[in-house]
Amino acid sequence: MSAEPVQMVLLRRYDGPHIFGPHAGVWLRIGSGDNCQQALTFVLKDLAQFVGIVMVSLDVTAIAGLNPGPEPDTWLIDATFQTPTPGLGAAIARYAVDRLNAQLRSSDENTAADTLWYDDPTLFDLKQQCRREALPIASLQLIAEAQQRGVPVLYRPDGAFQLGYGTHGLVYDPTTVVHEMLLAVRWEDIPSVALYAVTGERQRATVVDHIAAFCESVGCHCEKVQDADYQTTLMRLIETEADHVVIGLETADIIQRGLAFAQCQLGVLTDCDGPYPSVAQSSLEWIQALGLPMLLTTGKVLLNTSEPAFASLIPSIASDIVPLHALDDVLQQMLLHQ
Repeated sequence: MSAEPVQMVLLRRYDGPHIFGPHAGVWLRIGSGDNCQQALTFVLKDLAQFVGIVMVSLDVTAIAGLNPGPEPDTWLIDATFQTPTPGLGAAIARYAVDRLNAQLRSSDENTAADTLWYDDPTLFDLKQQCRREALPIASLQLIAEAQQRGVPVLYRPDGAFQLGYGTHGLVYDPTTVVHEMLLAVRWEDIPSVALYAVTGERQRATVVDHIAAFCESVGCHCEKVQDADYQTTLMRLIETEADHVVIGLETADIIQRGLAFAQCQLGVLTDCDGPYPSVAQSSLEWIQALGLPMLLTTGKVLLNTSEPAFASLIPSIASDIVPLHALDDVLQQMLLHQ
């Protein structure tokens, strides 16, 4: 490693599914004078083990930076991982940058940077926080059973978790869940709420209005939300009393925080008109964020197939893809088979 400081270029905390994975996680991007890919990998694993967080699918990639020649002036290092505690994951990622810089300084001064590292009160605070946030085994078993059965799981702001969408979903305090509760759950009684997730730019709001109007025209109790960020989406899925919820998702928030749900009945991608949001690192990140709900759809995907930029999404979509102009036909089939 050179003596040039390691700088944090980007840190994203994803509280739900995101472009790198189906669960909450973190994306860290750093800049360095040398390729410190291996050092960053070691530090992140070391810190995760010490603090006690679950870190899954850690991927660290080096990208040659500013100078296109054989000796780049700056290396960009991307680290992504999934964790059920993304707040702690982001804190560890931020701490990893400080630790790398400490190693650089100790190298210049011929001292051992890690001698007193584990005496840092900040690390012990993170360790205690991890213990407080860890879900008990019985709660994890209940959540896993729900996910296996295809029942949506929501993590509420009050610390509880909820099985199923809407006010009739089952709410649990994770500290009081015991194994016997798993056996007592009447899974068939958990209400089914159809979630229609719509992404896009200029046409998104129009399509949200159209879907909601169609549902209401056939007698369905429908609720719609426009320009929804993570928190708005989460609270609507917790509090809705409708049988159908149509949500137009705000693009920049998907990019920065991910999605508040892990499954939907219908995914609709309308368009990518206009410049991509300034928070996106590239047009590719923008397109991947727009396509994210399509990867979580249990029913059909409605896609604007005339848009060339969406062609790269198609190989990753497992659901049946239908052209956007057939939206009414798909809605009619869905609503008739309820």
